[in-house]
Amino acid sequence: MYKDFLENRSVFSDRQESELVKARKQIKNILIACLLKNIKFSKREGQVYTMFYYKNLTHKEISKKLSISYQASRNYLFKANRKLHRVLKVLEENKNER
Repeated sequence: MYKDFLENRSVFSDRQESELVKARKQIKNILIACLLKNIKFSKREGQVYTMFYYKNLTHKEISKKLSISYQASRNYLFKANRKLHRVLKVLEENKNER
């Protein structure tokens, strides 16, 4: 194990490492879900955000599904991201104050 560390190899087995990566992703997804519940997205902002990031749809696909223009889809996503970044900025500022 020490030799692995010196040679800059992972000290975890591939299985352990993949389980660690999965656990980190799950924690990240839970934290993002909690954040998103507390951000005041409009109905459309929430729909577009979810379709774009969680369902991996393009703006063209979103615009067809929601019967909105391509540009409207982009605008809703921009507004949703701006709200999310504001919350993240406040969290980052609070982290630095500790």
